Amino acid sequence: MIGKLTGLVLLLVTPCVAGQGPVKALQETLARVSAEGKSYISGHRLSAPGELSVFYRSRAYKLLWTHTSARSAITVIKGADTHGLLAADYEAKYLSRSYSRFASLTAPQRAEFEVLMTDSLLRYARHLRYGKLDPSKFLSPSRSADAGDISDMLQQMAASVASGQIEAWIQSLAPRHSVYSQMKVALARYRALAEQGGWQRLPAGPWLQLGVKHHQIPVLRKRLRITGDLAGARSAIPEEFDLALDRAVRHFQRRHGLAVDGIVGPETRAALNVPVAVRVDQLRTNLERARWVLHNIKGRAVVINLAGFSIYLAKDEKIQWSSRVVIGRTYRKTPVFRSQIRYLVLNPSWVVPPTIFKEDILPLAIQDPDVIHSKGLKVVSKSGAEIAPESIQWQRYQSLAFPYVLRQDPGPDNALGKIKFVFPNPYTVFMHDTPQRELFDNHERAFSSGCIRLKAPMELAALLLSASPQWNEEKLLAAVETGRTQTITLPEAVDIVIIYWTAGADPRGVVHFRRDIYERDAAVLAALDRPFGE
Repeated sequence: MIGKLTGLVLLLVTPCVAGQGPVKALQETLARVSAEGKSYISGHRLSAPGELSVFYRSRAYKLLWTHTSARSAITVIKGADTHGLLAADYEAKYLSRSYSRFASLTAPQRAEFEVLMTDSLLRYARHLRYGKLDPSKFLSPSRSADAGDISDMLQQMAASVASGQIEAWIQSLAPRHSVYSQMKVALARYRALAEQGGWQRLPAGPWLQLGVKHHQIPVLRKRLRITGDLAGARSAIPEEFDLALDRAVRHFQRRHGLAVDGIVGPETRAALNVPVAVRVDQLRTNLERARWVLHNIKGRAVVINLAGFSIYLAKDEKIQWSSRVVIGRTYRKTPVFRSQIRYLVLNPSWVVPPTIFKEDILPLAIQDPDVIHSKGLKVVSKSGAEIAPESIQWQRYQSLAFPYVLRQDPGPDNALGKIKFVFPNPYTVFMHDTPQRELFDNHERAFSSGCIRLKAPMELAALLLSASPQWNEEKLLAAVETGRTQTITLPEAVDIVIIYWTAGADPRGVVHFRRDIYERDAAVLAALDRPFGE
């Protein structure tokens, strides 16, 4: 803090040194930072001091920022909040104060401004491209920038300054996907609602539904009008739950992943009462998640939103097909990652994963080895020989590695159903059919051990194989009926993005929210709000 105040005082009282002063001062400033191993200038932390030194040395310490370009860069940084980021992370106030005295900066002050301006814009650029947070800390593979990326970004920055295209360059780093742009629009809209006071809480009360008259219904009407769920003319009988209000409640329920019944019961009332500030934070949290995975998605892509229990197939960002999925239980969460679907298997066998073996099968087998047969499983050695379950001392493998494989052969009761979709990943997760069709009737569907179960797997398979004339849904079903296990390679690999979004907006701009079933939002939001350097 003392360093910041001292710097500010110097800005106000010291005239600028002309000529080569700033260039020499810049060289000395970076040399001092490098020699002392410090990552701070005047109390402000640098995010890439080493790369900055290399960058400026390659320019013979020629200054990057002029009065005009610095103004453009500061304006861009001040817009970080439109992406759900914090302008304070990029020294917006300090740079603005320094810029206000740009013409009277001393050579050392000008050098410090130069370094901080470049470092701050670089940090903002990296956060837009990769996310502020390291996604590996939030159950996703790391996509953090490396030194090569930083060097490239600095060169891109210099080019954007030279061409006067700083804003265009910065905006090009955020995901160029309609989902991201719609989420930004939603964030602006909900922030505007917050500035207008948000909405009134609906007090505890009875269930409200079509035909009911109650003094809370005018409050409900106003609440639903604020978020655009209720439109049209005012009701002639404000305290009556009419057809227009029934449609509005159903629309609200659909947007929030609730059971769509038109009844304001406990779950719907609770969703109605979530404060607007919480909804703003949900959108900010999910914009950060989007920055982790939404880059360079071209052509066809399968997208699974775990929080929405949904899957869709898109081509060039237009949804071609959608359906329901079952995801991992809250204690066996389906991971977030990105891969490519390479092939599918008809009539697959199921090999029991280590976690399921240790936690589910082994305790039962210790008590009664016959449970292996009752679950339709076989114990198979590495050579392929079948082992009698009763001949195994199961209790030994509470501490030792299990030397065999537990396998379930294809059939109507196979856990994978009639088909599975395979894509490389470190979690041994894939998509598959299931014999438990009744689970898809639930509006929240977290019942699996981590893999993703599909309601309409053959429909998806036929779409993914649409470029293969020998396959359609009818032919796939006929192949399944043979009972023969068959692997089918896709004509070309298709991107699959498994995400966890508790907020977003659809192509029509309708804003959706979902319950944070895996309780992941709080940690992401806390890290997102933590000031840079802490």
